[in-house]
Amino acid sequence: MSTGSQSPPVVTLANLNQLIIDMEQQSPKTLASWRLSNEKLVAALRGFAASPAGGGKEEEQKLLCEVLELFRDKMNPLLADQEGKSGIMLGSTPSDFLQKKSVNDSPAAKEAPTEEISVVFGGKHPTAGMLPATISESLVSKLVSRSSHVFTVSRSLIDSSLIPTNVTHIVRKGLNSGNIDVGAQEFASVMDEALRWREEHGGATSSSSTIVFYFTMGQHKGQNPFVRNIEGAQNFCKALEKTVDGKKRWRIVLTGTDATLPSTHPDGKVTPCGGGGGELVIPSYKIFAYNYVYAASKLCQYYLVIKTVAQLLGQKDVVDETSLMVEKLRSYVFSCKEDGVYHPDTARIKMDELDGISKRVVKLSNDLSDHVWIATGISICYTPLHAIPWTQAAMKKDSPRGDIMEQIVRRLKNAISIDKAADCHFPPAIRKR
Repeated sequence: MSTGSQSPPVVTLANLNQLIIDMEQQSPKTLASWRLSNEKLVAALRGFAASPAGGGKEEEQKLLCEVLELFRDKMNPLLADQEGKSGIMLGSTPSDFLQKKSVNDSPAAKEAPTEEISVVFGGKHPTAGMLPATISESLVSKLVSRSSHVFTVSRSLIDSSLIPTNVTHIVRKGLNSGNIDVGAQEFASVMDEALRWREEHGGATSSSSTIVFYFTMGQHKGQNPFVRNIEGAQNFCKALEKTVDGKKRWRIVLTGTDATLPSTHPDGKVTPCGGGGGELVIPSYKIFAYNYVYAASKLCQYYLVIKTVAQLLGQKDVVDETSLMVEKLRSYVFSCKEDGVYHPDTARIKMDELDGISKRVVKLSNDLSDHVWIATGISICYTPLHAIPWTQAAMKKDSPRGDIMEQIVRRLKNAISIDKAADCHFPPAIRKR
């Protein structure tokens, strides 16, 4: 563990300056060089780098707070603003990484049906007066203006007077419980409340109001994260089977991740308008050896939900196919426990097979698009999900602040704002309804 004798701020600043030079001199140039052309973003990073260095266990929480504030108040708003104002056009490789339209003019907010009742599992409204800090908080902020009512569900207790009147927050701490009866009951109790609300407040439109369940839960760090991903999805699906009528209007949206893309997925390419900056490469975030079991656990979530949807709709052939896939993925992930790395000699599912599983889920979800949507296009985002483990690891280094700075800057090559990640939850087909 580091002590108070850490590198002075001038060293951290020098490291940052060298990182920026390295990103600009990369060949081929990546999206990082465009991100770092934003003077306000660079100024925010330099402000963080120039802060006094600290050490010792008592300094870890202070440093974490600084990182979280940097992400929430500086980086994510600046990344979103840059995305909204960008003149980047698509290159030769298809990519929906950036939109020309401003994020504030998102069609998701303007064209979505106002009768939607949203239920966000794993989300909450941002603290009053604060900017969103996570993808789910950004998602809830958008849903407030496009839904007749929003139910949010998380472990956090929130003062109802500090959130909009069309938001009901429910505390549930066992959603990803290893006991499926306990976990399913927690999900089902919320689903029942949302269904009752539709009947009591929907009036003449109650039959046409769509309940959308947003499953935003996903772990890649902490205790048994990959198993917990599957257990949470199993609980969610069992609750769906108990509460949802296949004939009523409902939809499920899962927070996806580009980490589940096939390992052969090509890099994206974009070119700034006018071509002055030349073509930029967006390295594909996809299945790698280091995130292998995490990707398998997320794919298992997708197959579990697709299986349940198919079951509710009476599509036996899909149920049969997905049942086999769920068991294969579940067995593999549970056998890996907390080891998230791909071991080609011993893995029960080889990489080419997992690539095939990834490709197949796209076809299955597209066939059920009226009832299920997997948010696509989510790569690296700056949230507590990364800030916490980065800070913990950095405190063991000679220059914690410098180590965190390197984590941040090197990921600009394919990072997106949490605002854009939230928009990924609204598919074009739904936006037009």
